[in-house]
Amino acid sequence: MENFKIKVVKDIPSDWDEFLYGGDFVDLFASSEYIRYLKYIGNRIYTIEAYSSENKVFQLMCIIKKGHYELDIISGPFITNHFTLSEPCAKKIVSKINHLIKKYCILKSKITFDYINKINVDILKNELLKQGFREEAWATFILDVQKNDEELFASFKKSARNKIKQTIKNIPGYVFNSIDSNDFEHIRKFYNVMNENRRRNNLKEYDINKVYRPMKCYKAFKIEADGKILAVQGIFLFNKVIAGAGIGLSDYACENKINAGDIIKWEVIKWARDNGYKYYDFSGVNPNPDTEKEAGIRAFKEKWGGEYVEYKVLVKEAHIYKLLKKLRRYFLSLLR
Repeated sequence: MENFKIKVVKDIPSDWDEFLYGGDFVDLFASSEYIRYLKYIGNRIYTIEAYSSENKVFQLMCIIKKGHYELDIISGPFITNHFTLSEPCAKKIVSKINHLIKKYCILKSKITFDYINKINVDILKNELLKQGFREEAWATFILDVQKNDEELFASFKKSARNKIKQTIKNIPGYVFNSIDSNDFEHIRKFYNVMNENRRRNNLKEYDINKVYRPMKCYKAFKIEADGKILAVQGIFLFNKVIAGAGIGLSDYACENKINAGDIIKWEVIKWARDNGYKYYDFSGVNPNPDTEKEAGIRAFKEKWGGEYVEYKVLVKEAHIYKLLKKLRRYFLSLLR
């Protein structure tokens, strides 16, 4: 009989970061600071822990998303090297996940297991599949930035290289700077540009008072020329990894046909290398794009020469959620 116990802890355990396994690729989305940010913007946080002989050997973070009846489990689980996940332990863990789904009337659950360090959690995956989860393909591009300028530039696709060269030629005096996250006026200008970008794409604008919180794991940058902001970018950073957190082009840059998106990405990649980071995670793409927009996102991320990494996401949807999706597609088709 195995000597283990499973418990659910509300909030983030004090030893969460200490328990993360070693290695270069433990990214921000596994960190307590990012999880605290998710809590700050209104999400509920639960940790599922497993103990063997009173020692914690397993932890998994569950995020109940505010107002969406959705559950996300990201970048995990984390397992000590000496512990092998057994079927009885996996069954108990899944029962805790199902309890949260029922308690909060969850309509959609999504589980993204760690896709880089390849911890073997097949037993847990198989148990989830038995409980009605299904696998969906997802992917990302991972760029090793520990190269000199010439090597990095040569690894990019020709389209990226040409756009960077053209932008440098058109605005030779551009200035690349980081934005002080404690200077609210500069952060406000950053979000102004992000919202200009969102308005052009018919997306809901950010409410700076709801989404902004100074974090050590977040950094923002801008490209300027002649006193005008051309583009901004946010990144998440943790351990040896940075992950893109959105690029915004200003109305001024678009009106004047200045392709500032590629140049700010190039400058951020060099900044990451010069500041001791090893990888740039391009934060996910659909391996089989369903729309022109998804195809464009993949093409933009692919051209930076990163290694293509495909992985599986486990998804479970309530019947009512599936029905609502069908109704939404039907009504949208009527509007076309």
